[in-house]
Amino acid sequence: MYILWGFLLGLALAMDAFSVSITNRISEPNMKKVKINLIALTFAIFQGVMPLIGYLFSTIFENMEWFRYAVPFIAITILLFLGIKAIIEDVKNSDSDDNNKKVTILLLLIQAVVTSIDALSVGIGLEKTLSADFSYQVYIGIGIIVIVTFIVCLFGLLFGRIIKDKLQNKANIIAGVILIAIAIKILVQFLIETFAR
Repeated sequence: MYILWGFLLGLALAMDAFSVSITNRISEPNMKKVKINLIALTFAIFQGVMPLIGYLFSTIFENMEWFRYAVPFIAITILLFLGIKAIIEDVKNSDSDDNNKKVTILLLLIQAVVTSIDALSVGIGLEKTLSADFSYQVYIGIGIIVIVTFIVCLFGLLFGRIIKDKLQNKANIIAGVILIAIAIKILVQFLIETFAR
């Protein structure tokens, strides 16, 4: 059961990372294979580590309400900033033959943190359902999440190159729209969870 849990949860959590992987390849279509694997691995590691961090935080702090409210809005702000920035830069450079942007290590780390916010929340929720320590089943489940996220992000990076080739100058605007859409999705999810309590 925990294997199925890890697989399904991995797919659900990896969707934001998948979308951002698409935008990364749109921004840098001639990305080398080493960098492609590094990006996918970074997203995967953060998706696996974040549940553990969330779990540890929830065991240290009894009241996590401030944390639950703050983190989603930090992610939303960053995603909106990156998305709007991508669209504005694309419009400004519309006459240029090359408006591609390289994915830096700092940007990748920011993206990895932002896209793994859901996984952090999962870890916080685990504290209420598990005993004091993680069981080995949960570790295996998290391992599966890492593997699933890595594979999904590789597909996202491949798909981003296809979009760039097909849509050419419109691709960077689409990348910005994707980032904004993820921000809206996080906001809607947060509001639903808040009012459902």
